[in-house]
Amino acid sequence: MHSFKKFSKAVLVIAVCTAILILLDTALYPCTFMRNDVHTVVTQQFDDIILGTSHGKMDIDPESMEEVNGRTGHNLCVGGEYGIDAYYLTKLITEKQKVPYVYENTPESLAEMGKIINVFIDNLPIKREEILEVCVNVAERVRPLEGRAYNMFNFLEESLAEKLTELLELPTCIENDSRSMTYGEFVKGCCKGKKDVIFVNVCWGLGIGIIIDGKLYYGKSGYSGEFGHMTAYNNNIICHCGKIGCVETEVSGRALKRKLMENILAGKPSILSDKVLKQKEELTLEDIMDAIAKEDVVSLATLQHIADELGKQLAGIINIFNPDMLVIGGEMSVTGDYLTLPVNMGIKKYSLNIMNEDSQIVTSELKDQAGVIGACLIARQKLLTI
Repeated sequence: MHSFKKFSKAVLVIAVCTAILILLDTALYPCTFMRNDVHTVVTQQFDDIILGTSHGKMDIDPESMEEVNGRTGHNLCVGGEYGIDAYYLTKLITEKQKVPYVYENTPESLAEMGKIINVFIDNLPIKREEILEVCVNVAERVRPLEGRAYNMFNFLEESLAEKLTELLELPTCIENDSRSMTYGEFVKGCCKGKKDVIFVNVCWGLGIGIIIDGKLYYGKSGYSGEFGHMTAYNNNIICHCGKIGCVETEVSGRALKRKLMENILAGKPSILSDKVLKQKEELTLEDIMDAIAKEDVVSLATLQHIADELGKQLAGIINIFNPDMLVIGGEMSVTGDYLTLPVNMGIKKYSLNIMNEDSQIVTSELKDQAGVIGACLIARQKLLTI
């Protein structure tokens, strides 16, 4: 059973720059954001919190903006996602700060999160009252219309959005991380001109975001996209959701780590062997991504196996949705063609030809920026529809 008491070590990286959102055909420039990498001791999971601001400058002037919702100002975006180290965004970072943080399902951890965000806001070059909307991305199951998260901070009597609004003293909404990444990629990434899109968030876990006829698909309660928890394997492996044989048990960052550890312990040579066999340290997903970037043979072979399985499972998604485009995103998408090409081959092998000929299979263009960009766009959309 998945434990929500994640005793964690974290590194908080504050990265400062500027952003402009252009209404409709949005043009995003570098945006102010903060990133919090939470390393879970038990699972070696990386959770990321990215905060960003976007100026209320659009292709309509501030007076027109005020006519729409009575306010002019900025959005603050908290884009939680699984992703690579923030230093990857070297062109955007002008300031870095490391802050210790424990991330767990407790009132104390939530209060500390609010404190960290408030410190970030207080150090922005804009006034707090100029921030019009905050959007917080939350992993796994989320009911955005109610502002409730099923998995994290679920001890609250009020909704998580209401509590964050209280802590930050700013209007706050929440969104599922994969869905925000989907929306960011759809509006500002590689999906321009497409109407039906599937975005696959391949990270420590596995989820999808769905665009149908140009609109995000939520399902009845907002829980759509739990692709990783479809039962697909008779492997007797218990998923963190508590079920057995979920897709995620064979196709995810967790599965990649488990299989790579098995290969190393079986004697297959890897540049990670010393860390596992001599130093007796747990591998992180970042370790594995670095090894793949260095073309470590065992790591690449393990990734290939994961990618083949992912393609096989996504073939069913292609057959069901017949999308214009399927985007491979999330932390593991930084491996590029090492992941996407085998996925493409698996889709072609296991889906109907008449279906897969319609769909482009591509790697995310926004990569680890997708979540925070999506959060900014969702905050803006909510603001404009008030």
